[in-house]
Amino acid sequence: AHISNILYTSISPNGRYFVATTSDGLIYFFENLDLIVNERKEELLEAIDELVLGATRSVGELTYSTLKWRREVQPSHEKFMSSISTSGNLAITEMIRGEEKYSYELILFNDEGHVVWKLHYDNFISNPQLSDDENTIVVKMRDRIIAAYDGRGKLRWTYNIGEKTTESPQIWDYKLSRDGRYVAIATSYKTKKGYHNELVLLREGKVRWVKSSRAELVAISPNSLYLLSAAPIYNQYTTSGLAETTTLLALSPVDGAELWSTVVEGSPWNIDISNSGEVILSTHIKVARTTYINDMNRVFFIRAGDVLWTKDHCRSAQFTKTGDRIIAVREGEGVNVFDSEGELLWKYRGAYRFATSDSYYVLAGGQKMALATPEGEVLERIDLGGEVKEVAISPRGRYFAIYTSTTDEKYIYFFESKGF
Repeated sequence: AHISNILYTSISPNGRYFVATTSDGLIYFFENLDLIVNERKEELLEAIDELVLGATRSVGELTYSTLKWRREVQPSHEKFMSSISTSGNLAITEMIRGEEKYSYELILFNDEGHVVWKLHYDNFISNPQLSDDENTIVVKMRDRIIAAYDGRGKLRWTYNIGEKTTESPQIWDYKLSRDGRYVAIATSYKTKKGYHNELVLLREGKVRWVKSSRAELVAISPNSLYLLSAAPIYNQYTTSGLAETTTLLALSPVDGAELWSTVVEGSPWNIDISNSGEVILSTHIKVARTTYINDMNRVFFIRAGDVLWTKDHCRSAQFTKTGDRIIAVREGEGVNVFDSEGELLWKYRGAYRFATSDSYYVLAGGQKMALATPEGEVLERIDLGGEVKEVAISPRGRYFAIYTSTTDEKYIYFFESKGF
């Protein structure tokens, strides 16, 4: 059959079923290349997914994973959950409602859901980050302090930009290296001499180097050989709040030596850098049409400062844990997985959050989550009963966690994959 204006396609792992949707609302569903149904009903997509991918299960009916624990939470911020360590430890920042004011806690759980340790704070904390070996846990406090703890909850060091000024200190972004040695910080503050924008690299809590930079995003490669920063450049006449261009700068964490820099169109959304120094940048851009200006997301793949390919209508792009693939969310299509040449390998409709490991991918959207292989085979789909807000997975894929939210309840579900 000839199908025009295709928006979405999917094929079952065994090749028996094939589905395609078009921009005019048609759904084509084939079995063994024979057209079974051609309808204008969006609700058919879910039924087709059930047939092609398998039925959605409850958490008590799983085949490839087991629910280890579930806990009701009160997140302190949208980034309140860390990645999961190799042994299954997970850190969260939680808000405690008191009679007169809020307080906050940093909590480390083990793979059984038991509290390893808990620290209490009077001021706002967020964005906990955990090294793979769980010996370093860092957290941001009041947008001006980075604090690091060891695996037992003992304070190792703090870095406070508030010591430089009491006026307008701001940590825009920070990243802990996977081995726990480095922390890269994009920050700004104001003194009598004006505003200062800095890129700071800490090693074991000590300042290794500081550079003047308007960076608002930072990333460190998994092997700690590369550091990447993204600095938005605003046009003085811009009223949209979006940067006209973004300056990317790749550096050596050891001495801050510049490796390359490049400028691309758009305002930075997120960045990532691989062990070989390849870069993925997601941007938000304004596209001028004949009679109006349109918003669009674009992903850039960059090697040694050169843009090798781009993907429009994509966002939230990252390298997979193995580093040889790129995973992104594409408008109207869900999760897309590309190779390093930009060729689409597979896609999963309806997912807009993800986490990857060596063995499994976690794909989530709405109230549903899917566990898939790196080759795109969906092993099982789970209905969690609440909107998925965050996902996390351990490096090898043995453990994964899902944070869901409804009007009345917020939960973390913690699973263990079978076969380890």
